[in-house]
Amino acid sequence: MGQRTQRFYRHADLGDPMMHIHGIDMALLEGRFLFDFLHEQDLPTAKLKKYKAVIWPNIALLSDAECAALKSFAAQGGSIMASFEGSLCDENNVRRIDFGIADVFGIHVAGERRTRVGNAFMGRIERQQPILDGFDNTDWLPGAQCSNPRLRSRTR
Repeated sequence: MGQRTQRFYRHADLGDPMMHIHGIDMALLEGRFLFDFLHEQDLPTAKLKKYKAVIWPNIALLSDAECAALKSFAAQGGSIMASFEGSLCDENNVRRIDFGIADVFGIHVAGERRTRVGNAFMGRIERQQPILDGFDNTDWLPGAQCSNPRLRSRTR
């Protein structure tokens, strides 16, 4: 749970940061997954060790210590699912040059965001990985989009 992101990370074209939490929450509930909320300030503590996976729905504001804790978690076999601009800013909402845990995923900021929430986005394939087997003859893959008109109208 990214409390700082919910309170301080505002962009007119991104809508309410809670939409990301609600979307993941709904997917986990509908999938009948057992889950818990972990506050971002608990990342550098022993509390993180009891989890096998961390789902990080656009938690943009993370301190260097919180990013280091996630890197350590991943290095010790933990799984991380992150979305959109996760770790792009420090805890004071100062934008980083690159994602705070870019090296965990092997992804980097390639330019400015060009879409807003509610629109589909395209992900660029920069190198092949096993999960991309079968996606030949393309450098782009479509990403998620918001197809619920009620949710889209909130972001405009």
